[in-house]
Amino acid sequence: AALTAGLLQLLLQGLRGSRPSEVLALPLDILKRANLQQFVAISRMNGFVNILRKMKQQAAAAAAAAAAGAAAGAAAAQP
Repeated sequence: AALTAGLLQLLLQGLRGSRPSEVLALPLDILKRANLQQFVAISRMNGFVNILRKMKQQAAAAAAAAAAGAAAGAAAAQP
């Protein structure tokens, strides 16, 4: 449980204040790229990836909403 909490904090602290595009740019295999797969059980890695995947879905939704809002604002500003 402590490892899972630590991995979650890694995501939360590391991505705090990030733009949606930055969250979307984070690769799902970041733990492997950091060479941590030898220290983290596959079930923990899968949990981490699932959480990151959910964060990416939320970031994509936020980016889409911002783009729609910007487009609506630009259209409203047209005479």
